[in-house]
This record gives sequence, C-alpha cells and structure tokens, in this order.
Amino acid sequence: MSIHHTLFFPDPINYIPGRVKRHGASVIVNEMTDNSYRTHATETDIDVDVRDRTGVATGVTHIFLKYKGDLSSYVATPNSGTAVTRTVPTEITNWEGNTVSLEVDGFKHDLFELSAKMTAESVRIEFTGSNLEIYALMLLEQGLAIHANRDWSRIYPVSVDRTGVLHENTGGSLYRDTPIGAEREKWEYDLTLLSIEGTTAILYKDFLRWKAAHPNCAFSREFTRFPDEVLLVTFPQLATRIQPRSDQYKGAGDRVPLRIAER
Repeated sequence: MSIHHTLFFPDPINYIPGRVKRHGASVIVNEMTDNSYRTHATETDIDVDVRDRTGVATGVTHIFLKYKGDLSSYVATPNSGTAVTRTVPTEITNWEGNTVSLEVDGFKHDLFELSAKMTAESVRIEFTGSNLEIYALMLLEQGLAIHANRDWSRIYPVSVDRTGVLHENTGGSLYRDTPIGAEREKWEYDLTLLSIEGTTAILYKDFLRWKAAHPNCAFSREFTRFPDEVLLVTFPQLATRIQPRSDQYKGAGDRVPLRIAER
C-alpha cells in the first residue's frame, strides 16, 4: 500500500527495551526506541532483534527513521534472506504531486516501504552519512491502510500539552508549572471513518476488530504530507459509536468517530 495512505501498524517489536544493540556487541542502544526526542544515538552499525515474545521471526514491511545530520543511505540485512539498500531522500511528492520537505522542526524523516515483506529474527542496519543523530527507529509490519484522501470524512489534529500543570494560589489566581520529566506536547486526532460497503477500503467491523487486537500501535497520518507524524499511539476511548449516514438508506454506509492519542 502507498505511504500516501493513513497507515496503522502493530506495536513495533523493536521498541521492547534492549532490542537494539551495537553490531557484534552487547551494548544496548535504547536512545533509538525510548520515544523521546531529547535523546539520540550516534551508532552507525546496529543489530535489531525483531522476534516476537515467543522467539518467532516476524515481518517487516516499513522502516521509519527520525534523525538529524546527513544520512545518505543505509543497508538492512535480515539474518536470513536478502539485504535491501535505501537511498534516503530529502523530499517527497504528496498525493497532489507537490513536493514536500522531509525536514520538519529541525528533524529529518524517512518512511521506507520495502518492495517485499522481510521476515526475520534480527536485522542488521548499517548507516552511511556524517554527524548522524538517530532519535527514532521503527521496524514496522503493516496492519491497515486507509485512503487518506477518500475514506475519512474528518481528520482533526489536536496538539495537547501534557507537560504543564496549573496550580491555584491562595488568592485564587492560576499559575503554570512544568513537572520534572516533562517532555513535549503530543498529538491527538479526532477522526471519522467512512464505511461504505463495496466502495471503501475497510468496513467498520474489520477496523474495530483490528483496533481491539492492537490497542497500542504505530500510526502514520499521511507520510507524504505530514512526514513528522509517524507516532506511537493508543485508542483512549472505551466505546465507539457507529453512526449511520442516512436513516433512510442503509447503502449510504456509516460514520465511525474515533480518537487516537500519541503515547
């Protein structure tokens, strides 16, 4: 599926602590998978353990990087199978054919869709570049792909400040404070999925079934338009209301309001 689409992935296995190590050594590289944009790694040769919790090989269809510095390419080599080489672009073309820079707020981004799924227990990644700082690395297996320009009737992003705390003093006025460890504002999304049998890519029951199986997951809103919005997310709502688009005609399909929240 195209990276133009809204993509949902099962929680990346390489985000389990200790899954990324310096190649050929026992040195753990947590900075690539700690979900913090304040820490980074400078390793250029790493081994990534992508076995599931029972030790079985899993699939990789996409590789996402958030980084700074100059990255020209990388090679991903599974423990069994064929290596792939990625020449890392600096810009991309969106759905309408417009050019979009892959640098946002000082960070650079790359979402690489492999031509064929890689099934492996581990993947060695060798980066080529200079002054490289890697803030996030996700090895992902595609779950759902929803047409970002057709199958949503609403995508409203909300920037939420979870780092601030308001206190009231004895005089009744408020002041703002920042607790220890506060990191950054995060995204939440109010979305409405269109579910019309025979015309949309996914029906709401299939979506809800996948959502129930993957309450924590990874999400790409629409990489070729918003390259920085590849995020770890969760579904915070405990109930999902299915809303018929018409009380008179069942063939009009349904609307499914959803909220997802960055973790």
